[in-house]
Amino acid sequence: MSKKKTRTKRGRPRARKAPPHSGAHPPTPRSPTRPPSTRARPTSLPRFLTVDEVADLLRTSRRAIYAKIRRNALPGVIQLPRRLLVDSEALLDWLDQKRAVSPITQGDQR
Repeated sequence: MSKKKTRTKRGRPRARKAPPHSGAHPPTPRSPTRPPSTRARPTSLPRFLTVDEVADLLRTSRRAIYAKIRRNALPGVIQLPRRLLVDSEALLDWLDQKRAVSPITQGDQR
């Protein structure tokens, strides 16, 4: 007796639904995200970051970081002879200001 697998329109097997929770404790709800002002800052960042470090932090390329610097779209840029550095505090503050409210948590705040 073999079970027939159901497939989606694209031919991939469908994921099985998890059985209802039968444990003694109900599943814990996800905690809402903290507002940006109380969010913990990474303590391992140096005061000044290189372009490579900023690119890694923002998960983008060096080329994109240089383009932002040329357009004055990145805060805290310090130009030294043959070197560009970015103030990590200014960058993290800028990221906090740019943070968008999640549509999932937006409905919870009434």
